Amino acid sequence: MRRLVRSINYEDVITTVTNKLGISADEIKETGKRNNLARKVSLYLLRWYTDMSNEKIAECFGIGYTAVSQAATRLRIELEEDRRLKKIMQAMEKELLLLSEE
Repeated sequence: MRRLVRSINYEDVITTVTNKLGISADEIKETGKRNNLARKVSLYLLRWYTDMSNEKIAECFGIGYTAVSQAATRLRIELEEDRRLKKIMQAMEKELLLLSEE
C-alpha cells in the first residue's frame, strides 16, 4: 500500500537525499552509473511519499515509467538485507514526514 503525503514534493525529497548522503542533485540524476544509491533512494521516496505519478517521476530522471516501480521494488529488497541502508532510509523518511507536518 502506498503512503501518500501530499505536502512532500520533488524538491523536498531531492534536498533530503542530497543532505543525508552528502552529494549534489546532479549526481542523483546521473544516468548510466551502476549502483547510484542516491538515485535509487530518490526514486523510492518519490514513489512512496509524494503524489507524483510514475510517469512524472520517470520524466524527471530520464527513464521509462516502469523503471520507477522496478527501482522501488529492488530498493525495498535491499532494505531488508542491509541494516545500515535501512537506518539511513529511516532517517530520511523521518525528516520528510517532519517536513509534511510543517
